[in-house]
Amino acid sequence: MLEARFALARQQKAVTGSRVTQPLALLPISLAATQASLPWHTALIEYAILDHALAAFVVTRNSASELHWPVDTAALPAKIQWLRVKMASAKQPVEFAERLADASEILLAPVLKVVPARVDELILVPTEYLLSIPFEALPLPGAASNKAGLLIDRFAVAYLPSASTLQFLRFGPPAASPDLFLGALGDVSVEDWPSLPGTLEETEKIQALFPFARRITGTAFTHDVAVDSLLRYSEVHFATHGILDAQSPLFSALVTAPAPGQAARLSLYEVMDIRVKSRLVILSACETDRGQLSGGDEIVGLTRIFLQAGAESVVSSLWKVDDQATALLTEALHTHPRSGESTSVALRHAQLETRRKFAQPFYWAAFIETGVR
Repeated sequence: MLEARFALARQQKAVTGSRVTQPLALLPISLAATQASLPWHTALIEYAILDHALAAFVVTRNSASELHWPVDTAALPAKIQWLRVKMASAKQPVEFAERLADASEILLAPVLKVVPARVDELILVPTEYLLSIPFEALPLPGAASNKAGLLIDRFAVAYLPSASTLQFLRFGPPAASPDLFLGALGDVSVEDWPSLPGTLEETEKIQALFPFARRITGTAFTHDVAVDSLLRYSEVHFATHGILDAQSPLFSALVTAPAPGQAARLSLYEVMDIRVKSRLVILSACETDRGQLSGGDEIVGLTRIFLQAGAESVVSSLWKVDDQATALLTEALHTHPRSGESTSVALRHAQLETRRKFAQPFYWAAFIETGVR
């Protein structure tokens, strides 16, 4: 198989400390190094699935806990898949809230008991099928009785593919006036992929807020333009289709406009060899965070590859998104970091703003941040 030979050739490369050539989960990180990497107001929670139980490591700057609690792990995958399907739909059944509360008791109740009161940001490291749902849409444990709300009402949330990723990333908000690139597929249809006219309005609104931004749309948004933007701009926002190739994950891609002598997509294997300048990459596309499970807890997906190539933070979607809600969310997402907020805090505010207009998780919970910034 072509991809197997391709992957083998990559594995035979010399391993160095560079993110461009080294998978992010390859080197383990010590507890002391993990703690030293975390701000005082942040907790890292890493999950593991065991036989008939879940485990989690909850780490802060000055504390660490290892937890185990009994769970029917044989039934859990179906529960999570049911939630994912219903979250990805604008129409939720009557039992949706009850199922969310059940998932919260399983996934959040044990770990939040040991999270210090000062913590207001969580870095979650899910595993396997737990990667498929946004934890921020889960109710806080006991929310039905005390009206405590959802996880997003209490915490800003970011994700990592593994705790070892912290070795390569640095905390800190985006620059107040970065060089920003906006790329949108717009009214161009590519192969069997339809046009995305909503992306024109989305990127136009963002450029109205930040006139310094460079905006390229439609037939001008080509493969080479997308690659060049990653090499030149500190923030990149791609509004286009994301393609998941489950059989050959390294050939998953972002769709670009066709042009003579150029591919009509930017594939993962290409991004792996780009020394990305962009600290923040926003993938406003359909299902850009989904990937193929590989060894350990890793997902071979666009977000992980962008982190490997040099990005500090990637905002991406878990399911097909609504145009109007996405435009509202991404506009707010670009606005908040200018006041010095981290990406996870900015995304939280953007989600809360979108949720006030569109209450169902389908509209506001699709976008998650992977990385730290």
